[in-house]
Amino acid sequence: MGMLRFAGFVLVAAVPLLGQTPSASVVGRVTDASGAVAPGVAVKVSNLETNQTYRAASNGGPPRKYYQLSRQGQRALASGVSEWQTTRDAVDAVLGAAQSEVSV
Repeated sequence: MGMLRFAGFVLVAAVPLLGQTPSASVVGRVTDASGAVAPGVAVKVSNLETNQTYRAASNGGPPRKYYQLSRQGQRALASGVSEWQTTRDAVDAVLGAAQSEVSV
């Protein structure tokens, strides 16, 4: 009777363990240098103990839109650059060219 009671206790104590599976959640935001949310970034999460790896794309933030300039747009941009250089050179001639270094 004592052995049966012990076996019943082990069985009842082990049942909750069957529902436990090793899992984890990763929560956070992927952002660019300006702090804007960057969607579609490749994310890799690895378990160092089991060497199991999970890869996914981040899903936060608005989708990015990329545009291609038309030939007309390229000409307008080139014209604007040329006009800016002319203006800059005129201002430098009046004020003297500033010696400065800008790093980004």
